[in-house]
Amino acid sequence: MHSLSLLVLVVAWSGAQAGGVVDYQYVLRATTDPDVLIIDVRSPAEVSDLGSIPSSINIPLNDVHAALGAMPAARFLAQYGRPKPARDAELIVYCTVGIRAARAQQAAANLGYTNVKNYRGSYTDWVKQQQQ
Repeated sequence: MHSLSLLVLVVAWSGAQAGGVVDYQYVLRATTDPDVLIIDVRSPAEVSDLGSIPSSINIPLNDVHAALGAMPAARFLAQYGRPKPARDAELIVYCTVGIRAARAQQAAANLGYTNVKNYRGSYTDWVKQQQQ
C-alpha cells in the first residue's frame, strides 16, 4: 500500500511539473490580476492558523473536485466570493510545500481545466520570500 501511495504521489508531482509550475514572483504578480484565480488547497484550520496568499480562495483539497466540477456557478460564487472559473481560466494552486497542490492540479486537469499551475514551494516559500 505504501509503495502504491508513493507511486501516485510521484506521478502527481511529475504531472504538476509538466503542467506548469510557477514561482514566487509569478504568484506575487498574480495576486493583483483579477483574471487569475489563486486557490489554497490547505485545510481551513491551516489557513486560519498560518495565513494565506492575498486574493486567494480556500478550497480544501478534498473539495476541489466537487467545487470545480459539478458545483453550480451560483453556489461557487456564493461560497467562495469569486465567479466559478471557465475551463481555460488561469488557476494557480498552492498548499504548504506543493504536494497537495500537485494533486489539486491533476484533479482540475482531469475536470478539463487547461491552464492550472502549481506554486512549487507554496505557502512555505511565500512566507520565506515575504520575510526577505
